[in-house]
Amino acid sequence: MVGSRLEVDLHIATCSGSALQSTVTCANRAGLEVSEGILESIAAAECTLSADERELGVCLLDIGAHSSDLVVFFEGAVAHTASVPIGGAHFTNDLAIGLQMPVAQAEEIKRQYGNAVVTSVPQQAEIEIANPQPQMLRLRSIAEILEPRARELMYYVKESLRQGGVVEALGAGCVLTGGGAMLPGMLDVTESQLRVPARTGMPVRLSHMPGQLVHPGFAVAIGMLLYAHRTRATRAAEDNSFRARLRAMFAATY
Repeated sequence: MVGSRLEVDLHIATCSGSALQSTVTCANRAGLEVSEGILESIAAAECTLSADERELGVCLLDIGAHSSDLVVFFEGAVAHTASVPIGGAHFTNDLAIGLQMPVAQAEEIKRQYGNAVVTSVPQQAEIEIANPQPQMLRLRSIAEILEPRARELMYYVKESLRQGGVVEALGAGCVLTGGGAMLPGMLDVTESQLRVPARTGMPVRLSHMPGQLVHPGFAVAIGMLLYAHRTRATRAAEDNSFRARLRAMFAATY
């Protein structure tokens, strides 16, 4: 085959050099040596997505504290990446403002009683809170604050997928991970907004790993461990193969 031109389709994810260097500096001062960087959403995908999902097409959404990172895999490769400036902290701040309470108390209420779908909460359900005096709070009032923020998040996710041209490439649906994925009702909002099936991405359990770490909030950390191990094993295999070829060349020569 003869040709004069070679083309390739690439998807390149970039970040601020100063931000990356600041992260590396913090790690170094903590006594850690950084060998390379990896996008958080891709790290989370290492321990939450199956090979079949990557092949069919899947969107992984890592809902962090201050932002949500997404990555789309199609035919086994990364097809789209993006970051949405909405995370779990925004849900908490909405509650703190709407219910006029401290952020720490709003976070606790969100974790225990939050729901992203108003109709999933019984109309008469109430809890007693101290704010600062004891008072009754309707659970639907909490959901009425959280649902608009959840729909806003999924709106921006859908827009990002549309701009990336991958809306129709999600044969395996959407996988939610990160601490924010544990909010009840998030899967329902995801399915209604994106029109694809959704599930919670639980990280795989490594050997000798405590069961409490099998939680979406630790998906990025566990994914980085798996990525580092796989990368190290791959490089070791390549080095061994290279040394074997050298030995064979010297043996053939002498």
